[in-house]
Amino acid sequence: MASTSKEKVSSVPKEDGSIAEMKTQHNDAMQDDPESYKADKDPIDFILQKLRHTKCSLLLERTFDSNTLLHVAASLGHDQIVEAILSIQQCQELLTAKNSSGDLPLHVAANAGHLPIVVKLLNRPLQHFKAQNSDAATAEHSAMVDFVVMSHQCYELLIAKNSNGDLPLHVAANAGHFSIVRHLVMLSDEYHREFLRVQKSNGDHLHHLAANAGLSSLVQHFIMLPHQCQEHLMVQNSNGDLPLHVAANAGHLSIVQHLVKFSYRCQEFLTPKNSGDNTPLPYPPVDANAGYQPSVDLSDQKLQDRYTSKLLRVKNKEGNTPLHLALIKKYEEEDLNLKTEYHEVAKFLIEKDPDACTDLNEANKDPLDLAIKAQDKELQQLMSNHLGFSKAPAWGDAEMDSIIPELDSIIPIPVLDSIIPELERVPHKKKDKVESMDPKLYEAVQRKDIDFIKAQDPEHSALSDKTPELNSILHLAAASSDDDHQFVKAILEIQLLQKSVTEKNSNDDLPLHVAARAGNIKIVKLLVEWSNGQLQDHSTCGSQWEKNMEGNTPLHLALINKFQVGRSLALKARYNEVARFLVKNGPEGCFYYPNKERESPLYLAAEAGDEELVKLMIDTVPLLPYGKSNVQAAIYYLMTITNLPYGKSIVHAAIDSSNTARKKDILSTVLTKLPHLIKEQVDTEMTPLSYASSIGYFDGVQYLFGKSPDCAYKSDEDGFFPIHIASKKGNVQVIEFFLKKNLDMSELLDREGRNILHVAAMWGKAKMVAYMLKRNGLERLINGKDKKGNTPLHLASKKKHPLVVYILTWDKRVNLRSLNILNMTAFDMALDYKDIFAYRELLTSLALIYAGARRAPPSVRRKNPQSLKLKKSDLLDEYKDFSSTLVVVATLVITVTFAAAFTMPGGYNGSGGAATFLEKHMFHLFTICNSIAMFSAVTVVVALIWAQQRDLGLFLSASQFSVPRLGLTLTMVSIAFMASNYLVLRNLHWLAYLVLIIGSFFILALSILFIPLFLPRSPQNLIARYIIYFPFYLLVKASRSDA
Repeated sequence: MASTSKEKVSSVPKEDGSIAEMKTQHNDAMQDDPESYKADKDPIDFILQKLRHTKCSLLLERTFDSNTLLHVAASLGHDQIVEAILSIQQCQELLTAKNSSGDLPLHVAANAGHLPIVVKLLNRPLQHFKAQNSDAATAEHSAMVDFVVMSHQCYELLIAKNSNGDLPLHVAANAGHFSIVRHLVMLSDEYHREFLRVQKSNGDHLHHLAANAGLSSLVQHFIMLPHQCQEHLMVQNSNGDLPLHVAANAGHLSIVQHLVKFSYRCQEFLTPKNSGDNTPLPYPPVDANAGYQPSVDLSDQKLQDRYTSKLLRVKNKEGNTPLHLALIKKYEEEDLNLKTEYHEVAKFLIEKDPDACTDLNEANKDPLDLAIKAQDKELQQLMSNHLGFSKAPAWGDAEMDSIIPELDSIIPIPVLDSIIPELERVPHKKKDKVESMDPKLYEAVQRKDIDFIKAQDPEHSALSDKTPELNSILHLAAASSDDDHQFVKAILEIQLLQKSVTEKNSNDDLPLHVAARAGNIKIVKLLVEWSNGQLQDHSTCGSQWEKNMEGNTPLHLALINKFQVGRSLALKARYNEVARFLVKNGPEGCFYYPNKERESPLYLAAEAGDEELVKLMIDTVPLLPYGKSNVQAAIYYLMTITNLPYGKSIVHAAIDSSNTARKKDILSTVLTKLPHLIKEQVDTEMTPLSYASSIGYFDGVQYLFGKSPDCAYKSDEDGFFPIHIASKKGNVQVIEFFLKKNLDMSELLDREGRNILHVAAMWGKAKMVAYMLKRNGLERLINGKDKKGNTPLHLASKKKHPLVVYILTWDKRVNLRSLNILNMTAFDMALDYKDIFAYRELLTSLALIYAGARRAPPSVRRKNPQSLKLKKSDLLDEYKDFSSTLVVVATLVITVTFAAAFTMPGGYNGSGGAATFLEKHMFHLFTICNSIAMFSAVTVVVALIWAQQRDLGLFLSASQFSVPRLGLTLTMVSIAFMASNYLVLRNLHWLAYLVLIIGSFFILALSILFIPLFLPRSPQNLIARYIIYFPFYLLVKASRSDA
């Protein structure tokens, strides 16, 4: 561990009965007798008990990235712990404590979406103040107290910005937590709504965030308030975008429509005048009792249309109108659904103001140009039609100025009063100046010329210069991959450059990040040891371990690069050495902290199968020593249990390890040191046993079941138990293991009341279904029904798994006539087509027909709501298209065979008209097959003419008659072609025989494809079913219907 960490720990008073004791007892109980460890020994309750008796000074302790216990609990949603901390009156300063990212606990809770904790954090100052002023006698005094406290104490939390310049409101909006946004907005309406106008660092207001995130309810909230509607419509960010621009760029049609609908209110933002001049007021007069008083006659539709047009033609700094942005995004987007959304936005904007189609942006492109370039004929036609017939006048500047001042004249939002001075509106940002380093200095760093660097004048030095990526001299030097660290050491001796140790580049990388990424152990050691020895401020020292823009610490980067270098053993060894050093010298528990991909260093090591590093990390802080305080113990415990914040499961990583040979050893190492993780449920609430079952890791299933058999009876968020998941994935070996251990697992049902055979049939696992039908003790599952009355055969038929249906129907115990709650048989389910004549649906129906399945009697059968999705007229149209295709094919066959009858192979013999090859057997074969093909095709055409009568029953009968005969026709045509070719080539034996071989192969394949169409619909004996099985199985495989 780093020396600073040791000093900090030693300064903490020792307290008896710490969380370490609880954790030690917890682990001992799990190792000695896992079944004796019951859920009633709740560690959270123990933490709460201890925290109530903890000194406030100890609650101020922090993790290496400056998180307090209040941050940790707020992030993880432990409202009881939050309440326990806030109940200590002397600890109110924790509410305003910031971590290394500048986040308050309120930011953290807002980002994680924990509304109850947000409410507690904001209400606590008020409750605390009331407790100290409980003698207030009058209601008026109480109301005054509420207002003052909220204004001065709680409001400080609302307006606090983190390192990115975001308020808690911005954080919640970015994360899409509308319930929290709504709560904060309601507070603003009641007390101070000025903070809603505070900009983010990129110039976005809450209005922009809501429009971009698609929070239509929040947008409507602003629009419906007259005193905020104008501001919401008009406010611009640093790129000059209105909320309308942002909504169009995000493809949110409903928000665009709302903004355009209320565009006429823009005039009220500009119409009121000061008494002494004609300057528009910065804001409309705020009078709670005044109500909404339009300053112009809103019944004038022409005037309203002009305001709408003016709003739609506002350009941002790139000269783009909302229509430009919608079109640009549409043509850049690859996802078809998103393209459709942008198309609808563009279509709406064009219809609202056709003249916007001719507005040019800074690239000298108008919307019509964009549509033409993208070959979007539909929008081109729409623009041309509107422009050609639009009656809207071409307004001049003078006419428009008489109605509404230019939107560019809107002045910035004013500075707020002195009570909240930090609410000054951030001015529009101009393009940041690109940093650059003196070329000679840059070359000197590359050459490692320390003399040139030291020769720089300290007062007018270029030593503070940075590259375009904001890399300092120390960053460039730390990126070296060679073993020479003396250059970096010499740089650190220059006083002006020592501050670079804690400076970040554009990716938020510190020099230590850069050195770890390069795998240079000597530079890494130098930076860590120098920081520990030279930096007096421990918090500054700890900042070396901060995360970069991807959320990676230096340890993350060392591990990521180690596992990405491929087979280079030398590079792996370098990164391994760096990782080991950082583990041993990093802040306590740093390897539990996840990055933005939710992967902690321990997760990365386990996923890569690096047992050595996994063991080193876990052994570094296996259990908290008794000397640690309750707070440090609680933070550590919450981190390891819940993987702050929402990290991926370490045990899942061990199970999914890429090192197959060492997978079980890694899993054993993790669970030996952290036994509580065997029961953790993350993401979809899958336990490690469920996860191992899902990927078919049999050794892991055996090991985990042996450690904790009760995990086999824990379900995930879908109600699936491990045995259900194994059935869903088709892992027969895992199912067999579970049933051998305890046959009653076969009785487990998911939320829909489905057993393991239901699940296997529904997901099309043919081998799993076959295994269960053969295994003794599972007979009750075969015709078991779920909550909707469906048997496994119902579900397999509904999901169109023909091979599973075929396997089930071969078992005599399967009830083919079982009815579900809709009084439908499995055959009824199979006929519920969603895709007309999908081949797997046809095969499913055939499998049931071959088994003698029948539909339920019409008297009891109820209509399935899903079967009503396609109207009868739509079905008839689909059938008509299908029959038309068959008619075309049959007609072509008639034409070809008719022509072949008069152009015999070999021609005619003399003037008698007899065929030259009349006596040849192959000629006989040609004539017979050609005749059969001709007359069969004519019969098919006539039958399909009847199918055009728009009668569903008639079509089904005609298609059942025509399709097999069309198959016969095509087969005969193929044989006739083969025979005629043989006749012509018979004197060249090798070529003639080759033609016969090729033709025979494809005719056989064609026959196999059409055999099921010739077979009887309901075979009367097993021999016929056995004959059918082989071509049926080939068809299933060929059509991939078993997938």
